[in-house]
This record gives sequence, structure tokens and C-alpha cells, in this order.
Amino acid sequence: MAAQQPVQKNTLYVGGLAEEVNESILHAAFIPFGDIKDVKTPLDQATQKHRSFGFVTFLEKEDASAAMDNMDGAELYGRVLTVNYALPEKIKGGEQGWAAQPSMFTAFFFLTLLHMVYSVYNPNPNFDVLWDLSSSLKLLLKFMSRN
Repeated sequence: MAAQQPVQKNTLYVGGLAEEVNESILHAAFIPFGDIKDVKTPLDQATQKHRSFGFVTFLEKEDASAAMDNMDGAELYGRVLTVNYALPEKIKGGEQGWAAQPSMFTAFFFLTLLHMVYSVYNPNPNFDVLWDLSSSLKLLLKFMSRN
């Protein structure tokens, strides 16, 4: 069983943000609950717009708790908010790296091994078979990585 990541009791995840909501508006919506240390709305790299969620960090844990209790399910700019304690940030690139993708590494290793064995035991190798298998595995891995 995987270990749960500890929650940051003074940082809140705020989901369901409308496109019009910016960091100033998010700050104004949460300031009634206490002093705010930081507000972030991560941007989508392609569109340079926020990704419909943000983070609000309070100076005091009690203020974050009050904000979560009052703002979860509240409406802001016509959208219902989801407010929870935020999980710690993941290491950048961790989800994209080889270490986090053992299935891709395994498939690459398997295909290389298969290529070597096939060429050793077959005097006239037909590598089209391997390319078809490779294409099939790539499509399978691409599909699996989406789920």
C-alpha cells in the first residue's frame, strides 16, 4: 500500500475556478478568513491561462481550516468551488522521467532483447515483424499512460 502524502494544513487547493478569476480575485475571496501568505493560479503552458484551480496559503492553520469549511461548495463567478487541504508539490519532471515510467523502460528493454534474440536465431530476419510489434506496444503504452 502506498504511503499517503502529508497535507499542508495552511495551504488550500481551490478547484473549479472560472476563467475570469485571477489571483487578486481569489485573494479577495479568501481574505475574510485571515492573513494570506500567498495565492497561486498555475498557468497552462499552451494557453497561458490558469488551469481552473489555484492555491491559497494562509499564515495560520486555523484560518485555512475556517476558509475551507466556509468556501468548499461556495459559488464564485458562477462556479461551485472545491476547497481542500493541498498536497505537497511533486518533484518537477518526476511524472515524466524514466524512473517513474517503468513500463516504458521495460517495453524498450523487451524490444531490444527481442531484436537481439530474433536476429541471432533467425538467419534471415524479417524485422517488419518487430516494427509491427513495436508500433503495437507504443500504442498500448500511450493508451495505458492516459489512464
